[in-house]
Amino acid sequence: MPYDPYTRDAPFVSAAGADVVYYLASAANPATAESRPELLADEQASFDAFLDVLARAPRRPYVVFPGSGGTAYDTDVPPPYTESSPVKPRGRYGTARLAMERALLAAGPATVLRISNVYGPGQRTGSGQGVVAHWVEAASQGRPITLFGDPHVVRDFVHVEDVARAALLVTPGSPPVVNVGSGVATSLGELADLVDEVFGGVEIVREPDRGFDVPHNWLDVTLAREALGWSPNVSLREGLERLRRDTVDS
Repeated sequence: MPYDPYTRDAPFVSAAGADVVYYLASAANPATAESRPELLADEQASFDAFLDVLARAPRRPYVVFPGSGGTAYDTDVPPPYTESSPVKPRGRYGTARLAMERALLAAGPATVLRISNVYGPGQRTGSGQGVVAHWVEAASQGRPITLFGDPHVVRDFVHVEDVARAALLVTPGSPPVVNVGSGVATSLGELADLVDEVFGGVEIVREPDRGFDVPHNWLDVTLAREALGWSPNVSLREGLERLRRDTVDS
């Protein structure tokens, strides 16, 4: 929804009276942020309005915010990345999300969950984000899957169920920044092979790198285990098999 300065506070007034607020409002991702930067401008304006409402609230709620573990860290430094690893945001999206993180943490107590590559049921494919969603959709329809760039590039794929569980374990007093991922490095080539194993008969089409993709990324999730009592439960194979049952077997 386009930014409207006259109604910008309306969605956040009731949130200001809560104990904990999960700020999940977002319309942009790394792909759309490059092609439609106005989405980031609207998102920033909405987030600023949220912070304004919190600043005026008699009792400030604790805020849980989804940061971008896939675009925040300096990829000139070898992974895996801990919460204290150097940051060097990539692209418009990474720069915007890191700026939101910093503004939120400067405003008061909050926890930023730096999440890696999330996948799971219901993920939309029209936005250009989510390699697992795109490949599962293609494989389930008997179409080729498209691999952009180097097949040895690694990612950290975490199931949405695990992400939601981590978010619910955050309490006031949790660390300000916590990585949430599988903690496992999986190359795009390995992911393609796994999709082929789970779905069968998958054709792979190779295309050049898109320019905004991170060259390598996976997260150290030790702090999430120690501070939240959390660890990922859904393996990548199990997650893909669940998606196959949802898309093919149902």
